[in-house]
Amino acid sequence: MTDSLDPVVTEALRSWQIQLESGIPSSEALILCAELLRGSERNCFLRAAERTTNGDGIHEILKALSPLLSNAERAIIAAGWSTGRVERTLQLLVKQRELWFESRRRILSKLVMPAATLFIASFVAPVPALAAGGSVIVYFLSVALPLGIATAVVVGAALFFNARARAPVVHADGTPLAASNVDRIMLRWPLISHIERQRSLAEFGDLLSNLLNAGAPIVIALQTTACAMRNGCYRTELARLSTNAARGFPVGPALREDNSGLWPREFCAAVTVGEQSGELDATLARLAIAARDRYIRAIETFAEWLPRFIYGIVVLFLLWIIYKMAVMYVSPIFDQLKEMGA
Repeated sequence: MTDSLDPVVTEALRSWQIQLESGIPSSEALILCAELLRGSERNCFLRAAERTTNGDGIHEILKALSPLLSNAERAIIAAGWSTGRVERTLQLLVKQRELWFESRRRILSKLVMPAATLFIASFVAPVPALAAGGSVIVYFLSVALPLGIATAVVVGAALFFNARARAPVVHADGTPLAASNVDRIMLRWPLISHIERQRSLAEFGDLLSNLLNAGAPIVIALQTTACAMRNGCYRTELARLSTNAARGFPVGPALREDNSGLWPREFCAAVTVGEQSGELDATLARLAIAARDRYIRAIETFAEWLPRFIYGIVVLFLLWIIYKMAVMYVSPIFDQLKEMGA
């Protein structure tokens, strides 16, 4: 399964941008980019180069790259191509991919410690029972049970988030899919709602700012962004914003009309100011960076507190074992003292 943020693909896109800026024809540039890749990724760029040589339109060319690029990324490149800003568009797209890849790397690095803590704790916690004469088989079962549960939780979470990342977001006719129950739940649960909201705000700011910078009209940019958002609640809201924009209404005031809590007040105010100053794309880019930072900090905070929670459970478990051992040794003594007193 292709990584949506594969750094090798990102480097190929950077190479494409640099070669176009140097005046190299796109067909030749795509062939040279393919040299950086292997396997199916290389074949995608070679097919794109062949279609460019045949004079196919940009949408057909980008269709060859669809296994490597998301719908939103292809829409951004197409917008930049149609307005003659493809070099600048590719530059922004490469930067966006690098930021999200670095964000993911930071998040995963923060989760290493909790995973190691849980692994060690699984072996340490049953030791007192083994030292008190417990069975070796019971010890290994006590180790395997929490590790098995933790592995199942991690694998399940990974499959869930991977499925959400790759789930369809549009109908066959290209209109955005409605919000699912999972979309609504993720915006209601404590902590998860904050993380999902900040991720969605960062996604919205990145996509819309890049489309506007590529020269896409605001209505088309909003429609494209609506068809790319992973959370269905935001897809529905952006479809409404696109309809309002088509009627000539500005985006900022329309954001304030939402009463579901999707848009923070400071976010709406910044968008309004950016619209009025004619710098909406730059404003959205700054808002996306701020939301991405909050998204990362929230997950890092969760990762920092998770080991403490695990330590607490281990300590309570050890205290319980010690108490049971003490009761086991002290009870016969009390029984003998009672018999002697009788």
